[in-house]
Amino acid sequence: GDGALSLATDPPDATVRVSRLVRRDRRLVPELDGPTVSPPLVELTVSRGDYLIELSHPDRHPLRYPVRVGRLTHWDGVPPGAVTAPPIRLAQQAELADDEVLVPGGWFVAGGDPGAPTALEPLRCWVDAFVISRRPVTNAEWLAFVDDLSAGAHAAQALAHVPANLPDDPYHWTPDLPVRRVPWASALAYAAWWAAKRGQAWRLPSEVEWEKAARGVDGRVLPWGDYLDPAWCAMRDSSRGVPVSAYSFAEDESPYGVLGMAGNVRDWCLEGAAEGPLIDALGRLVLPDPAVGDPRVARVARGGAYDDPARACRAAARHAVAPERRRDNVGVRLVRPYPPCSPTDVL
Repeated sequence: GDGALSLATDPPDATVRVSRLVRRDRRLVPELDGPTVSPPLVELTVSRGDYLIELSHPDRHPLRYPVRVGRLTHWDGVPPGAVTAPPIRLAQQAELADDEVLVPGGWFVAGGDPGAPTALEPLRCWVDAFVISRRPVTNAEWLAFVDDLSAGAHAAQALAHVPANLPDDPYHWTPDLPVRRVPWASALAYAAWWAAKRGQAWRLPSEVEWEKAARGVDGRVLPWGDYLDPAWCAMRDSSRGVPVSAYSFAEDESPYGVLGMAGNVRDWCLEGAAEGPLIDALGRLVLPDPAVGDPRVARVARGGAYDDPARACRAAARHAVAPERRRDNVGVRLVRPYPPCSPTDVL
């Protein structure tokens, strides 16, 4: 039942640790004694199974690279239309902030979870590398956005982007809570503002990018595995029906190190809920242009929330939300392409 694994790294002298993923205390974790090997790996024989490859280099950010090796299969990371795989690039220190996570490019199977509400049918596609925010946007970060608009040339827009308020909600404006009750257009505006501030092409995620960042490539149903313990995320049975700090629930962590994807708040995504993701003829994910099409169509929101039951916390779950709605449990998380590039949309 063996398979093979090939990969090269950039820089070429990175350290590569290959650890099989095992279930320990009902979570998928890497074996403690995973071997360290020198790249490049060329058809390295490994037993069929799921692995976490940890790449490190003293001058770069460490990178998690999960893989699934099937019986008599070869994991080589060759993109669609190519004959060889590019090296896996570790981000330079200046390319990645501490609150950002690099998700390397590769093949990914989205959906296919019958236990997740309105999950996609199994969809295999190539997803280019991207950087995603480790946590959702907080009230404090959103306030900086609104204040900046109020003080600048877009003061007339600021009021439209203020989150809806409920007088009986004492948790709404706590600075470290995820921002909520903002419509899809405001999420787009925040992304454009942040892109202009940082000089990087930040945007809302595709729902496929979001799902890959949440569950990796081994078919798990939750960020940490297949078993839901309410103590591991902010959901109906653990958060007392209220949102929690974006910095809480460290156990709600994906294979790449992204936090808060099974609970607390859902995240607005680019796609319309009815159309779903777009895949080209070669199998590559195509990003939709949010400026094209009917702006009134329901959009996808991904992730579990503080008021959700267990099935809605599953990583493949999809939620259709009218773009003008200001939902109590929908917030914002951003992504940008990697390698870095300049923003294409600014205020």
